[in-house]
Amino acid sequence: TQKKRESRFIGGFSMGGMLALRIGFHHPDLFSKIGAYSPAVPSQDYSRTQLEKWLNPNEKTSGIKDVIQYAKKKGYRKLQVYLDTGKNNDPFRTGVESFHEALLKRGISSSFVLYNGGHSLQKNYFEDYLKFYTGK
Repeated sequence: TQKKRESRFIGGFSMGGMLALRIGFHHPDLFSKIGAYSPAVPSQDYSRTQLEKWLNPNEKTSGIKDVIQYAKKKGYRKLQVYLDTGKNNDPFRTGVESFHEALLKRGISSSFVLYNGGHSLQKNYFEDYLKFYTGK
């Protein structure tokens, strides 16, 4: 295997997607891409400093004045993120959309796909998932 972070990715579905986000954002020195497929994000709202509060619960995040500089300092802006969620009956849709918007606000590369269906892993998107990881 290649040891460079540019060659290392993490991804998962549902709870696995949420954990991929946590692990990836805690280790931007190890991973370059995070794929989260209908991730079971625990909140519906990642505005203001809610994203930082979720990622770093043991830090005092309420005093963050500039989320862009905070993301840069933490190395988050080196990451590329792929998110998707279902249009129908996906209990995490609102939270995933808010998460995506929060990433963009911080200058973090994020792709978001809204697919037909509910909270499920979309086998017909596997090719897109692989394209995200391979950069093709």
